[in-house]
Amino acid sequence: MRFNYNTHPVLRMIDEGKLGKIRFYEEDSHIPKNAYFIDKIKNRFYSLAPNLRQNIYSITKPFAASVANAMDKLIKEEALQIINFESGVILDYNFFGQTISILYEFKKGTIPKFLEFTIYFFKKDVFLAYFESRENKDLVAYYYSSVFIDSFPSELKIEANYVKSEMCSSLLLVVLSYILFIKYANVETKYLNAGQKIKEIDCKYLNETKSQVNILSSTWFTNLVKSDAFKVRGHFRLQPCGEGMKDRKLIWISDFQKEGYNRQADKLKTF
Repeated sequence: MRFNYNTHPVLRMIDEGKLGKIRFYEEDSHIPKNAYFIDKIKNRFYSLAPNLRQNIYSITKPFAASVANAMDKLIKEEALQIINFESGVILDYNFFGQTISILYEFKKGTIPKFLEFTIYFFKKDVFLAYFESRENKDLVAYYYSSVFIDSFPSELKIEANYVKSEMCSSLLLVVLSYILFIKYANVETKYLNAGQKIKEIDCKYLNETKSQVNILSSTWFTNLVKSDAFKVRGHFRLQPCGEGMKDRKLIWISDFQKEGYNRQADKLKTF
């Protein structure tokens, strides 16, 4: 897998510290005519870029599967309250058949239980959506491509002004799930520095950009084989840990029965 400015144009944006020239679908020709909006997302990106560059993630199939299985457990109030500040980039995420890049920043507001956030969605360098929430505003601002919306299953399509749509909620939950999984879980990370090449058994990685790319897997997400007749279904748990048991760590408890088990590790595979 190559990481360069052709395969992942968002990495060029981050290395240059500016959005530069972004493309829009023909059906969204009205968006670039909105000078206020274009200036807004460019200025906001300029302030986010230095932090985005610190956490650039490329996800593997075992990692994506683990996050999907953990999503219901992750999106809990107790988990969300631990987020103080998180910023980064998720590359090559497959959402309803669209391979997209997600650029995000979340930070705790002064209002209890409120998270401020900014999220960009791109397909290569084509604009898909922009989400923003500030505690001094009553509504969350959502701007999105009509082509992006039309690619979703019919039950997820929404009216243009309906900001609490299932589509927007789904995208937001995806981003939060990845942030929390990276924060809580035992994640295997391969660090691919700028200009570095790594060779695996089934894949080669080459980073031709100026930023480090972190390749994420989740080898701890495994199957447990038990022999007793009493079976417990597999599930995720936010396990208390650390000094005074005040911290939390996401663990997976697989299907098990009362006696012994064998673990089968995930094999690193990329999208």
